[in-house]
Amino acid sequence: MLKLSSAVIFFIFLSGCSINQYMIKKEIAINNQVLITEVAGTLKEQSRGLSGRADLCQNCAMLFPYKDYQIRNFWMKGMEFSLDFIWLKDGEIAGFSENIPVLNDQAEISRVQSPSPVNQVLEVRAGWVRENNVKIGDKAEGLESPKLE
Repeated sequence: MLKLSSAVIFFIFLSGCSINQYMIKKEIAINNQVLITEVAGTLKEQSRGLSGRADLCQNCAMLFPYKDYQIRNFWMKGMEFSLDFIWLKDGEIAGFSENIPVLNDQAEISRVQSPSPVNQVLEVRAGWVRENNVKIGDKAEGLESPKLE
């Protein structure tokens, strides 16, 4: 059943979202909700992230895997839409930052920081964390990362 629904989601993803055809893609599930995820595995891909895109489909995401554990800092430079950030340590949710706007209250590019050292960051569209009842300690399935260069 998961394979059939995943195939349907992947088709919708391909037909309704702008994606980078060269990035590795994988399915990641949190609370049985499957996210079609692009993996930003290189420094160039991580620097670009989702900037310059008009939107992100409902069940799409971008994963930023790292070799080490650090406090991670992200900013919304070049973004067109708000995001939720899911901070992961070895596939377990260590925290999240919800509804991060492109610009903050001072009309500056928003910045966000993980609450603790993490080795993976997942960006999803704003509201996804709340809509899917994501909690600290939840597991993300399907995160087996390709080897980073």
